[in-house]
Amino acid sequence: MAKKATKVEKAMSKSEIVTEISNRTELSRKDVGRVFDELGSIIELHVSKKSVGMFTLPGLLKIKIVQRPARPARKGVPNPFKPGEWVGENMYYGGPAWGLTGVNAIEWFISEKQWYHHDDNTCSAPQDQACGHFTQVVWKSSQYVGCGEAIANGLKYYVCNYYPAGNNGQRPY
Repeated sequence: MAKKATKVEKAMSKSEIVTEISNRTELSRKDVGRVFDELGSIIELHVSKKSVGMFTLPGLLKIKIVQRPARPARKGVPNPFKPGEWVGENMYYGGPAWGLTGVNAIEWFISEKQWYHHDDNTCSAPQDQACGHFTQVVWKSSQYVGCGEAIANGLKYYVCNYYPAGNNGQRPY
């Protein structure tokens, strides 16, 4: 019989969860580990590309793949290190089953190069696309770049900030 849930101060690691389940049941750590491995395989089958894109353990958890393109590059992001100055920012995000990496984010930013025309500093991107991510990546006067990864609301986010900010109407290079 399951024990009553108590307050958890810190998220448990996989190893700690396996130990806790083993201690609460008559299953060995090895058996619990096998169940986790099989559950992981079943989840992957459900959420992989060309699959249903959702996995549910009724009453326990629900995983749903959400595909959203990166939002447009932003201007006017305050610089936390130099108040009153701004940084350029690019963001890329998607669901966990996409297997996203920072490399994917940078590749996506750079993929906008196909629509950028340096000769007249214009962009011919389709309506739902842009060139600002690409031009910020290659901006000639940006001296500092910082990128990070975060997971929130079931999505993985990659954000890069550039200082000084680009995309100010001039040519990027």
